[in-house]
Amino acid sequence: MHEHACGFGGYNMPIKGILQDPADNVVTTVTAAPVGSEIIWGTEEKERVIAVNHIPAYHKVAVAKICPGDAVKKYGHCIAIASKDIQPGEHVHVHNCSSMVRGEQV
Repeated sequence: MHEHACGFGGYNMPIKGILQDPADNVVTTVTAAPVGSEIIWGTEEKERVIAVNHIPAYHKVAVAKICPGDAVKKYGHCIAIASKDIQPGEHVHVHNCSSMVRGEQV
């Protein structure tokens, strides 16, 4: 059998995501999530999104649409401002948002 990045023999296991606060619009993956992976989170892990691009381990993935100028929320707080449209399941990082921590401007 051939081992796949997201399982063994073609069996794909969901990737666990961590939602820090109910107001957040991103979750953090606990392992890398290849394109097409199901990312699950929530008390009963019933919330889910499909990765539309590769999400590295411990990176953020959008769980709702985030428009340019909108806040990227983690821990219930704005941690960045979206610089592009970000679709659910998309990797959220420096290529599509400006960090509030580094003081960047959109």
